[in-house]
Amino acid sequence: MADDAETNVIPCKWKKTTHGYRLWVKGRPDVFGEAESFEDAEQALTDAIWEAAEDLDAVIPTVPEYDPPLPASAIGEQFLKPELFLVSGDGVFDIEARACGRDEWRESREARLQEHFALLDSMYTGGLCRSCKHGIGDRTDKSFPIGYCDSAYDGGFIRNRHGFFAWCGRVYSDGFISLLRPEERAGLEFRPLAISGKRPRRKYFELLTAPEGSFVGVNGFDTGGYECGDCGNRFFSVSEPALNQGGFFINHFVCRSDLPDPLPSCFVVGPDKMLSSA
Repeated sequence: MADDAETNVIPCKWKKTTHGYRLWVKGRPDVFGEAESFEDAEQALTDAIWEAAEDLDAVIPTVPEYDPPLPASAIGEQFLKPELFLVSGDGVFDIEARACGRDEWRESREARLQEHFALLDSMYTGGLCRSCKHGIGDRTDKSFPIGYCDSAYDGGFIRNRHGFFAWCGRVYSDGFISLLRPEERAGLEFRPLAISGKRPRRKYFELLTAPEGSFVGVNGFDTGGYECGDCGNRFFSVSEPALNQGGFFINHFVCRSDLPDPLPSCFVVGPDKMLSSA
């Protein structure tokens, strides 16, 4: 079936029908798959390719390559079962720093760094990872001292930028939390933020609930991410152009087998982001 015995990429064509999708091998319309959803049609196409292949080793794993390229709706459709929404904000909540001039900072930079490391160490039961600057273990009973916040937002993230960048968790406003149903609120733990200076219009709370899973990469997609060799912290984000057009904006993936069962309408996936299935 493959044009080149050295590759398992199969040139294919496709069209949208009144009942779904029809996919076939380029030059071999008799080898096709047809179904209501693109995912099922591609599986039917794969089965047809295997049946027609003289040498299965030449086509397994099978990688259809479509001409013209598939629209985002067809590519993204298979990842919307179940359909999950990432609920987070873009507001910045900076950890408070002792005021000093530029010259003083330069003269005492190392001492200031140790000061901030000590602060963040006290926020986690396992301290702060010196490599990836993420907290290890659970949050302690200490609250982050916030010196600046974007009060125009109903959500955001805590960060430290005083000598090093550290991402320290998610924040949600009292207005947002009030929108949660009682059963959703019961499964989440929040702690009031201590914000110095001008009091913001909203009250803000840090999300403390332990994640029920983590984001993953996807084979075949342009995926960026890291896994810290010291603490094991992992994070992935997919930057696939075909998944970010035509009304689709899909950048984060979770493994279906990692999802809670039964699936709640609101739960947390690491690092500390809230997902909603409703």
